[in-house]
Formats: sequence, C-alpha cells, structure tokens
Amino acid sequence: MTCQEFEELSGAYALDAVTSEEQEAARAHLTQCASCTRQYQELCSVVALLALCVPTVDPPGSLKKRILMAIR
Repeated sequence: MTCQEFEELSGAYALDAVTSEEQEAARAHLTQCASCTRQYQELCSVVALLALCVPTVDPPGSLKKRILMAIR
C-alpha cells in the first residue's frame, strides 16, 4: 500500500469500516510509514470524539419489545 492509498482509506480504517484485506494492508503500511502513522493517530483522536458530538437519545420503552418480536 502506498501513502496515497492509505490516505484514501484512512478515514474508513480509523472507523474500522474496511475489509479484512484492506485492514491487513493498512497495518502493514503503518509499520513502515511514520507519516501515515501520525495521520492515523490524529484520525483516531477525532473518531474518539465523535460520540461526544451528538446528544444521547433514550429510545421509547416499547422499542426493545418490538425488536425482540421482530427477531422471533
């Protein structure tokens, strides 16, 4: 994997939204590229903050019951 390929994939990789093949190639690249490793660490910091950017919503009490009934 090249730096350009990693850059294109890095956002999805930081979100763990890549295929196993892409994940393996990205890991291999990161072991050899300090620049992409820094970029990845910065993205991970942003990903960690994403959950804090939206308000918590309590679903209605009946939701669990409806989901379990749909599964059956």
